[in-house]
Amino acid sequence: MKLTLKKLSVHVQSLNQKRLKAIGVLLSALIFVSFLYTRYHQGGPKEFLIENDDQIILTWQNFPKKFPIHAPLFLEFSLKNVKNESIKKAQISVEFTMNHAGMVPLMTSASFDGIKEIYQIKQSLNMHGTWIVILTISLENKPISTKTVSFTTD
Repeated sequence: MKLTLKKLSVHVQSLNQKRLKAIGVLLSALIFVSFLYTRYHQGGPKEFLIENDDQIILTWQNFPKKFPIHAPLFLEFSLKNVKNESIKKAQISVEFTMNHAGMVPLMTSASFDGIKEIYQIKQSLNMHGTWIVILTISLENKPISTKTVSFTTD
């Protein structure tokens, strides 16, 4: 009888080890797929809720993960309130920078396209690497929010 229980115990341990290995393989595959998705996903509209009295929603119309260097970069986004009404009179200063010493930031501002009701940014980047875009959004000359987004050039 003891011999049978011992064999049964060994068999159960073997099954538990196989289950743990299977779980490990599935988790590894999930992590790998998540990595690929975040690394190569070309983005689409992304919404950010800007917390303030008016609750403004910033939605990127195009913001891919990678951009070519030395080519004009076009970014577009909309600003809307919670009633889905476009905010047309925001002042938006834009800073393109990198996170290493000696980098002089590139400064510009977003312009509003009244036909499409979107804000547009046009900028050429001069270096390879990870860039940080800092949007400072003001209404009636009163800063209400700062949004930071990172991306990598090819």
